[in-house]
Amino acid sequence: MKRTFSELSKEEWREFLAGQKTTHIFQSVERIELREMMGYQNYIVGLREGGRVVAGGVLLGRRGEFWMAYGPLIDWDNHDLVAVFLSGLVDFSRAKNMLKIEVFPDVLLSLRDSKGQILEQWDRSSIKQVFREANFRYQGETIGYEMKAGRWAFTKDLSGIKDVDALRKTYRKTLRARLRQTENDVKITTLKRDELGVLVGLIDESDARHGVSGRQAEYYEQMYDALGRHVKFLVARKTSDNKPIAGAVFVDSGREMASYLSGMDRRYRELNGRAWLQDFMMRECLKKGIPKVNFFWIEGRFADNPLLEFKSGFGGVVEEYIGGFEKIISPAKYYSLKVGRKIGRVLRQIPRRQGHRN
Repeated sequence: MKRTFSELSKEEWREFLAGQKTTHIFQSVERIELREMMGYQNYIVGLREGGRVVAGGVLLGRRGEFWMAYGPLIDWDNHDLVAVFLSGLVDFSRAKNMLKIEVFPDVLLSLRDSKGQILEQWDRSSIKQVFREANFRYQGETIGYEMKAGRWAFTKDLSGIKDVDALRKTYRKTLRARLRQTENDVKITTLKRDELGVLVGLIDESDARHGVSGRQAEYYEQMYDALGRHVKFLVARKTSDNKPIAGAVFVDSGREMASYLSGMDRRYRELNGRAWLQDFMMRECLKKGIPKVNFFWIEGRFADNPLLEFKSGFGGVVEEYIGGFEKIISPAKYYSLKVGRKIGRVLRQIPRRQGHRN
């Protein structure tokens, strides 16, 4: 049967996603529309057999560099199909004058406990070989953050958990105790669009402690507009005086709930605001029948990792993904622009000479 690679419409992509067992918010139409608001370019590309779409993914990028996060959605055991898709992707990227592309497959290498012990493991050497034959370079089994598509994530399976009591029994004992101690001291509220500044302040404070540049309020407003019913902006408040103590953004992809961003006011950390937010959203998942919570990205370190320590208190597993593969489409132009950008950054750091005043 003839295979053809081409762009897909948003309607075609929605129809294809609806038939998939697993999808990721990074491959959703809503995510595409959010990034369009932010000035990124997006391309939905797919492989057809006859008239039927059998594989596809979303390319996101700017300034000539594009990446596909947790995609393509494809049968990774069908190596011939993957090879055809990668060939089409390279040809498409070249036709669009892209300089570099990266692919971060939604493929696991292992599941681990919070101490790093392997629970399940898969040999993905054949997939790496397919990429190698397509002249992609493997970025390796990194342990740090990858902002385009994290290689390590902490997740929790909610299937089989029937009620709140059963849910909390899966938490670490110390966390259950802290929640009992503050049960009447914290309440959860949902923010409207004109209230998002409250959340921005809480997240900015946490970002600053970790040396991360905070996002502008416009980013959260764009999320609110683009993701609609799929996103929740929640704030934990002191019951006594309504003071905001922690906030979080949750994104519902239908098949999982992603804990996307969060922050807290450390002056009230003893009230466990962030923990109450996660507990609240998992209880909502039980009501809606959402089977999985994605606590999102961590570093692949299992010692001295406060973020993993916090997330693992709710019970769950560490997911280790295969990682990224990259291909430079136009080497001469790519490296020339890289050098130019580096020189530009250096020049911007040199103070301008002061002119003489008369």
